[in-house]
Amino acid sequence: MLTLKYKFIIAVLLLHTFYVSPTFARSWSEIKESGVLKIATRDISSLAYNSKSKDYPGFLHEMALAFAQKNNLKLEIHTVDSFSDFWKKDGEILLKTEKYDTPDIYDKVDIVTEAFTVTPKREKLIYMSPYIENIELFFGDINKPIKNYYDLIGKKILLYESMAFLDVFKKELERRNIPYNMVYVQKDKDTIKPKEKYEVRNDKVNLYVFPVNEKYDGKLIYHYLANKTIDASINDSLGIIFRLFSNSYYSENIRPYFPVKINKTFLAWGMDHKTKVLNKKVDDFIKEYKLSNEFSKKLEYYTGMTLESYNDLVSKIK
Repeated sequence: MLTLKYKFIIAVLLLHTFYVSPTFARSWSEIKESGVLKIATRDISSLAYNSKSKDYPGFLHEMALAFAQKNNLKLEIHTVDSFSDFWKKDGEILLKTEKYDTPDIYDKVDIVTEAFTVTPKREKLIYMSPYIENIELFFGDINKPIKNYYDLIGKKILLYESMAFLDVFKKELERRNIPYNMVYVQKDKDTIKPKEKYEVRNDKVNLYVFPVNEKYDGKLIYHYLANKTIDASINDSLGIIFRLFSNSYYSENIRPYFPVKINKTFLAWGMDHKTKVLNKKVDDFIKEYKLSNEFSKKLEYYTGMTLESYNDLVSKIK
């Protein structure tokens, strides 16, 4: 017969086995009472947020500011260094596990105002509020004749381990029986170098990867493409347009190639599933914002392209 002591130990073990730690997301009434809307973003670009620019503080930042003003709230901005920080729970990156929990960032903020590609896995972790159609594209050296997956053989492709593009790309290569070597790399002055000795293969795709737990500026890949260190990479169609429009050095040396997959997705903001009132208010706001034409005006201001022109471009990509 189990003693009281052992029953207590078993109970504690079971509790730790099945207990899922809660997040402390604020309700809409708590947000309104505080008078402050807390958002999280990366301080890296004119797409998300750029604290160094008065003229281009960020397309998504301005959209968040419009939502806050509509609801008589002040905006409180929390910045993170890495994309993976949005998906961590107790230090573990949920996207790299089979776990389904709410990332810790939602203990601190109400909305993550980023360009999250909507995927089934992410939709289980957080509530996603889409704001624009998206397609993931290969892009690279403007002079390289890269038109399909087989043209990538012998080329150097650079990606971030923390981004969803990596797993998608590997699956697409495997589906086509295209061989590849995956090599972790690090920044080395104005170029990159493998963490272990590696010779570029002409008969395989050379897949260079920045490790998930190391912090790298999102602009680095564009820089390495423009200076011919690598041949290609992957990004969202909206992200590519923002980068090329904001920097003539990039636009003169880089161009989009072809889609990673034919199916289109959406880019979205992220919230906790439990904040249902907030989530609906954000969904309703985005619909109103786009119908008012303000979304299109801001997009044109930041990229030179209206929403209609952008959607037309995305629809023609095959």
